[in-house]
Amino acid sequence: MDKKKNLESKGYKVGSVDEFLGLSKEESEYIELKMALSQALATLLSIQTH
Repeated sequence: MDKKKNLESKGYKVGSVDEFLGLSKEESEYIELKMALSQALATLLSIQTH
């Protein structure tokens, strides 16, 4: 039995963060964009400091 089915059989609800927070598709995409930009900036800054 996989982990998701095991949890569901015990009464847990399994879903995405978007579902849990009630985010729209646009809100979710905005957060993904911000995370990607943040990671790119961190990478750029770490390259420049070395």
